[in-house]
Amino acid sequence: MRPEARARAASGEPSLEVVPCPECERPAEVVERCFLIGTDGPVEHVRIQCVDRHWFLMPAPETARTPRAA
Repeated sequence: MRPEARARAASGEPSLEVVPCPECERPAEVVERCFLIGTDGPVEHVRIQCVDRHWFLMPAPETARTPRAA
């Protein structure tokens, strides 16, 4: 979990993280964060859902990348 998200969670403030959808570039909400086992140790993953109802489970660092072209 990112430090700023951890601080919001600890303070009890509701948090909403919005990223671009990798499929359509529309707003997508991060609805879950988890760690999955990788060959080099745990890898943080996020589950996102966009306003067009596309769902993705992807490594967290990939949410910062530019969405692919349609």
